Amino acid sequence: MMYATPSPMASAVARAALVVLGVLAPLAVSAQAAEPPAGLRRFALVVGINDGGAERVPLRYAGRDATAFHDVMTQLGGIERPDAMMIDAGDPEAIRAGFRQLAQRVDNARGLGQHTEFLFFYSGHSDEQGLRMGEGLLPYTELRRLVDTVGAEVRVAVLDSCASGTLTRTKGGRRRAPFLFDLSSDVKGHAYLTSASGTEAAQESDRIKASFFTHYLVTGLRGAADFNGDGRVTLNEAYRFAFDETLARTQKTQAGAQHPAYDIQLVGTGDLVMTDLKATTAGLGLPKTVAGRFYIRNAEGFLVAELFKPAGRNIELALPAGDYTVSVETDQLRLEGKVVLAEASTTALRADGLSSVEVEKTRTRGDAKPDAAEPAAAPAPEKKAKAKYRNVPVAGSIFSPIDTNEAARHDGAKIINNAQFNLLWGRTDVLEGLQLGVANHTDERMEGLQLAYALNSAQGEVRGLQLSAAVNLAFDEADAEADAESGKRDDDVEMEGMQLAAGVNLLRGRLRGAQLSAGVNGVAGDVEGVQAAAGVNVATGEVSGLQASAGVNYAGDLDGLQATAGVNYAGHLSGLQLAPVNVTLGGSGGEVGVVNVSAGKLSGVQIGVVNYADEADVQLGILSATRKGGIHPQLWTSMTGVAMASLRLDANYTYSLLHFGTSIGDSGTFLGGLGFGFKIPVVQDQVYIEPDFSAYYVGYEGVSAEDAPRLGQARLMARYQLHHHLSFFGGPTFNALWADDPASADLDRPGYGGVLTTKKDGKHSVRLWPGFALGVGF
Repeated sequence: MMYATPSPMASAVARAALVVLGVLAPLAVSAQAAEPPAGLRRFALVVGINDGGAERVPLRYAGRDATAFHDVMTQLGGIERPDAMMIDAGDPEAIRAGFRQLAQRVDNARGLGQHTEFLFFYSGHSDEQGLRMGEGLLPYTELRRLVDTVGAEVRVAVLDSCASGTLTRTKGGRRRAPFLFDLSSDVKGHAYLTSASGTEAAQESDRIKASFFTHYLVTGLRGAADFNGDGRVTLNEAYRFAFDETLARTQKTQAGAQHPAYDIQLVGTGDLVMTDLKATTAGLGLPKTVAGRFYIRNAEGFLVAELFKPAGRNIELALPAGDYTVSVETDQLRLEGKVVLAEASTTALRADGLSSVEVEKTRTRGDAKPDAAEPAAAPAPEKKAKAKYRNVPVAGSIFSPIDTNEAARHDGAKIINNAQFNLLWGRTDVLEGLQLGVANHTDERMEGLQLAYALNSAQGEVRGLQLSAAVNLAFDEADAEADAESGKRDDDVEMEGMQLAAGVNLLRGRLRGAQLSAGVNGVAGDVEGVQAAAGVNVATGEVSGLQASAGVNYAGDLDGLQATAGVNYAGHLSGLQLAPVNVTLGGSGGEVGVVNVSAGKLSGVQIGVVNYADEADVQLGILSATRKGGIHPQLWTSMTGVAMASLRLDANYTYSLLHFGTSIGDSGTFLGGLGFGFKIPVVQDQVYIEPDFSAYYVGYEGVSAEDAPRLGQARLMARYQLHHHLSFFGGPTFNALWADDPASADLDRPGYGGVLTTKKDGKHSVRLWPGFALGVGF
């Protein structure tokens, strides 16, 4: 059988298909080469049960211990929340059921070619025989067997309970020199960490509202145990930190010293990385120059981290964003300060941000002397003489030499004006009213209004309005003496109000209000409100509100909306970006534009012509791709396309399709199209129901590109994922063929027999029919 040459339109589409394949094929190879084919996947069973039976006093903080371990591993340990199972009540059968469920999920992941790791954490009662939950007993021998039945390449068990060290003795576990340390993580085997030896009691504390061992283990995993400063905490580092701190803090307790133990049977080329501090959303940097015991409490007053930091060592703790109080105890005094941690950034606690606080004096019962030497009082800072202020209600200047304010400074006094009128220049220290003229400047604080033809400058606080035809400037350089004198200083405010300029707005500090300019807006700090410009908006800190421009928007962090006719950039996104080009380092929310890029994980949606993300939940576009999802070729057949090839580009919950193929009949037919679908998991990581929708160009001999029919196809596919690079799919389809020229829609070839045909005015034709599709993905 002979086949005619495809139409020019079909040839053009075919050439475009080859170009796309040529561009995407290297991308697919590089995406696969950038990480292991299946990647690493971790699972966790986390148990915290206070009830140890009628004969045992209920614990207070076992559930809190479990939550703390769960949170640090899901935030920094690479465990997705659906893969971390929590049990806070029950008996041994609940634990056995949890092991069975996670063992099945581990087997499914290994069947997909993924490298798997399993963590078991227990905080509760135990004795020399096993774990005690209610009136039930889970023997240590059975616990080891349950851990071994989980088919993960690496299995780690952490027990924070009395006499838990018995577990490490059942197979000859003993203390020994630290195991091998290396930056790689090619390890296999098991590890058991216990909070106490086989004869010791595991202790919890009302002061820290947790058990000692879990408290210090979690603190270490959050960064305190990163001894080599590489931004990762290994199993070896975490154990060393928890051992040293637990032993040190329990030596003087009533129950006596508590010695954690371990049994490590890991083989490979390196140590096991437990947490990655670079994955955190917020970080706290402790000052290098301060040594002592640090206590970090959250806004609710809970102690979230505690450690001793020597001088000269840099330590960064990974913590959730929020407000924290940091206390430091040294040999001489106690210091305290407050810090606010922002998303996707590290905040350094400055040494000069810590102030001395009085330590409560106590006595031990029956002791005639204080517990310890009272800390020496911090020396009182030397006070400077307060500056003298003179009120000049109305002032004026004509050029620089003629200035009523300068005449009033003869004894060094600083000037407070209620109104000032200037030509070319006008300077005051404190403005509580109006400055009007060409060039305005206030040294310390401006409360009111500045109007200028050329320049507005307020070096200290600005509360009110700056209006200029050229430039507005506001800096945070207010004199502390002026603050003490006037009593009106608000340390959290650099500007409250509005800046208006036809040229440039600049503000070094925080803006609460609005910047409006026809040129450039800039804030070297945070913005709470609106930045609107016909040119460029820049905020190096956090934007809580709106950035709108005709050119470029830049925000260190965005909590709100960016809209521009040019480019949006946000270091961390929590909101929405609207622009032809949107760029973020990751976050949550959405990007809507022509090109959307997220260099990190985007928990949200990208809508555009071209979308790319390291990881994204939903992508809607013509060409969408994620590094994590990768690019997967597919070969399939259907009634409309006997030989079809597709490229599938996956996000977390959606996927895009690029289709190419042919239908065999009396003459060749070329199909090229785009599609979009949703992933609905039925069996985790294995079976999916996937509805998708595609639109095709149908080209064949004798029909011009303008008259060629269009094919719409809705599929309902069931997909079985046998391996990371092997899946099978199939299911029913529903097809709709339409054309402007009815003759071009009369396709006399297999698969195009419509069950319903309608014509309107002799110009349009629509044909509808059901079908099927079967295929394999790689």
